[in-house]
Amino acid sequence: MNVLAIDLGTTACKTGVVAIDGRVLGSGLSRLVTIFGADGAAEQDAEAIWSGTLEACRQALTEAGSAAAAKVQAICVTSQWSSIVPVDADARPVAPLHMWFDRRGADLTAALTDEAGDAARRWSEIHGFTPSTSLAHILWFQNQTDVHRRAVAYLEPMDYLNARLTGRIAATANSAMPLALTDNRELGSTTWSSELVQRAGVDSTRLPALTPSLAVLARIRADVADELGIRHDVEVVTGANDSIAGAFGSGALEPGQGTIMMGTTGVLTVHHRSRHVDTGRFIVTMPSALEDRYYVVAEGGLGGKLIEMALTEIAGPAGGGDPGPSEFDRFMDAAGQSMPGAGGVLFLPWVLGALAPAPDARHRGAFVGLSLSASRADLARAMLEGISMQMRWLTDEVEAALGSPFDVIRYVGGGASSDVWSAIMADVVGRPIEQVADPRHANSRGAALMAYVSTRQLSIDDLPALVPVRRRYEPDPATRALYDTRLGVVRELHATLAGPVSRLIS
Repeated sequence: MNVLAIDLGTTACKTGVVAIDGRVLGSGLSRLVTIFGADGAAEQDAEAIWSGTLEACRQALTEAGSAAAAKVQAICVTSQWSSIVPVDADARPVAPLHMWFDRRGADLTAALTDEAGDAARRWSEIHGFTPSTSLAHILWFQNQTDVHRRAVAYLEPMDYLNARLTGRIAATANSAMPLALTDNRELGSTTWSSELVQRAGVDSTRLPALTPSLAVLARIRADVADELGIRHDVEVVTGANDSIAGAFGSGALEPGQGTIMMGTTGVLTVHHRSRHVDTGRFIVTMPSALEDRYYVVAEGGLGGKLIEMALTEIAGPAGGGDPGPSEFDRFMDAAGQSMPGAGGVLFLPWVLGALAPAPDARHRGAFVGLSLSASRADLARAMLEGISMQMRWLTDEVEAALGSPFDVIRYVGGGASSDVWSAIMADVVGRPIEQVADPRHANSRGAALMAYVSTRQLSIDDLPALVPVRRRYEPDPATRALYDTRLGVVRELHATLAGPVSRLIS
């Protein structure tokens, strides 16, 4: 048996044909385009997402070979989250997908919580999150009369792809998490909170049915199977968002076992047996794909996307274009030529505002400490140290909140493909970092492992042995004092810069 894994990210759709031992037999990739507009709009063409997904799947199946493709018996989708697309009864989009950084509708969710905080406290008590991005998307769409009339459901990206694959429109407690409309006080719940739906003013008839995670959703549609050249009895299973896929793909699923995923964003994931809600720090436990435990939602903000921005918008040729592997390698080589501390240069990665563990939308990114002696290598290293420092701050806060220390942290995502960044991450975070083998495919591997668990080919206990570690990086004791001091400086700058920066962007 093989699994076709689909990882729909912010900038690309990655796919893989994965064997039961975790080997990626073939992979595919299609790029995604985000269109920006007035009033904070950030959209993707949902039909183009679907066609790009099919193309990436065909690439993976072709690379795996006909024998491996013939053994595909299950499909599992993971994706980025807090993005919404309205669909009709055939699961076809009736409007573009609104991305997680689309700001339209923010005023509508802001109006749901009163100044005294009673409504916000109630939302946190029932769900964990207060009203935010996904709910803002839905409320905005509801005000577009023609869109809302034609929409049968509002779906997160993974649920959209599942619906196109099977014809069944559904969601899970994990995929529905960003909507802030489920009751998460009890694990395993598959019902919407009537109280929160009413408070939000959401049309409940447009919410998808909730179904369990790690279960068979339906068989693939015959026409889709024919288009991909796979069997008609392939089962599509319900997975989870990319944070959970990264945890599965890292083999770290027990409490105290952390995973840092460095893709477009930097995310820390750790499972926990009991509920914890701290919306002030954006450290909240939410339903995992594993129905007997929560996982911590700890989003540090943009990560690898900042390196991509540096390579395209700043150092790249006019007109932009995606940086290739050679540009990424040259950047990392340059960073490796600078000493710890980056010659006194500090990078603040809050380009879209600061997220966990100290959310503040007023912030923007910055280089601090520039001097005439600062080199290209120093600037490159400062970016890696600054993004890693955000993960250090976040790791410290999550560890303290849960009362469970991280003895080691698994490292996955595109950023983890760099030995330089892996070593810097270990030094800055101050904990051993285990660089997972083939880290770029961690989400695809994780989605495949979820499929094997869903179809009972594997158990949860089998998974750690299927995730090889390429290398372990121990933090250098000689840099501990340096980075402890830097963390203090970052915290001070966070407290003092938000006001002045807000006047630049108002």
